[in-house]
Amino acid sequence: MITTTDAETGELLATKTIGVAIAQPREYVEVSQISFEGWGPERNRLQVSLAGVQAGPIPPVTAELVLPPDAIPGFLGSQGGVFRGALLPGNRRLNLSAENIRQLEGASEQGQVYVNVDGVPRVFIFDVTFASDGQQVVPTEHQRPGLRLVADPAYLPGPSTAIGIQVDSPPSGSTLSFAIGRQEGPRFVPEMEQMLGQPREQRLGCSPYGPGGAILLSARLGDWDLSLDTSGIVGERTLLAKLFSYDGNVLETAETAVVFDDVPPAHLQVIPPIDSATAGQPYLVKALCTRSLSGVASAQFFVGRPVDGKLPEKTPTVSGVPIDDQKLEWFAELPIPADAIGTIPISVQFTNRVGLSDVATTVVAVQSAEQAGLGTLAGQVLEGPRPQAGLTVTLSTAGGTALFQATSGPDGSFRFPNLKPGSYKVSAAKTSSSRQGEAAATVEAGKTANANVSLQL
Repeated sequence: MITTTDAETGELLATKTIGVAIAQPREYVEVSQISFEGWGPERNRLQVSLAGVQAGPIPPVTAELVLPPDAIPGFLGSQGGVFRGALLPGNRRLNLSAENIRQLEGASEQGQVYVNVDGVPRVFIFDVTFASDGQQVVPTEHQRPGLRLVADPAYLPGPSTAIGIQVDSPPSGSTLSFAIGRQEGPRFVPEMEQMLGQPREQRLGCSPYGPGGAILLSARLGDWDLSLDTSGIVGERTLLAKLFSYDGNVLETAETAVVFDDVPPAHLQVIPPIDSATAGQPYLVKALCTRSLSGVASAQFFVGRPVDGKLPEKTPTVSGVPIDDQKLEWFAELPIPADAIGTIPISVQFTNRVGLSDVATTVVAVQSAEQAGLGTLAGQVLEGPRPQAGLTVTLSTAGGTALFQATSGPDGSFRFPNLKPGSYKVSAAKTSSSRQGEAAATVEAGKTANANVSLQL
């Protein structure tokens, strides 16, 4: 409704009601031609032509060709094409294309592509056979209604839980509902329900502050992005969406299981090996979490103690690896500082799938490399009398199996600490001068063996 008032007195002068509706893209745009032709693996072309439906000039219409990875088996990408464009008032046709669409070898040739129009997703959906036999294929339009929920597997309960609903090819007059509830055997017990009405979200904006007093209108037609208040909901739940025909019959149903979790992982324990740690050596550590409603997403191991129950800032961490399928037990090889003496704290921070975390700590004894019976191999890389900096030095067993690598310092020096006693070889090469060298050395416990690598042709 538009009202006109006197600027000085505020007196109502006139009112007028103007009906406004959001046009469906299919009302003014059509796909006039679509084809796919493949001449061999990764040599193909998909072409889509769009045209205006209305006679006479039309406002600019934007369109986008979408290759959805989840709808094209083994999709690896496309190496070219024209994916976006506009139908302009003076141009009645728009050609979009995708070239050299790549798939994993052996993947199914059956997939789908979408065409979005004016920001409205999946206005046109086509079933495509991505064949490579040189035959031209005419994709068929997929007109059966589709319904999907877009949800995370776990949520932190709160006032703005984000859940999406996508509807494909909704029939005229169809409606949509959404619910959160419990699954009690085969029966769904709703706890929160919404009748959304239109299968796609429609928003219409109006502003009287256009140029020269014009009224500005804006419109949005797209997928539903719900923001729900789930405060107080904890535990396993089912999300359920239903698409109804104009006469109330269920056309499509989509459901998914989620977890609402408001408690960090509990009952944590760091389980160090029986043996002492060695300064400067990696140390295998395990950690256990016996309770997490939403499941453990990560375990970060570190040397030190938590601060206010959290991982201290800028503390180096090592990401743990889950041992069991339930991801309750994790392990990591944690580097022990070379200057560690006596005992040190070792901690792990468990984080669940909604971002809540807790930390557990234990104390382990640390022995020196000498106490552990380890030695060091050190030396320089030389080309003639000149030290060679920045070269890769490889430490190998006497039999030639590569073990570690280091980079020579400004003075050509390198160092391999914490080695078990035995025979080793060190080697290096300089590409610019095509020179290389090798030296052998025997490492003894608690001692440093020297071996200089001389580069020669």
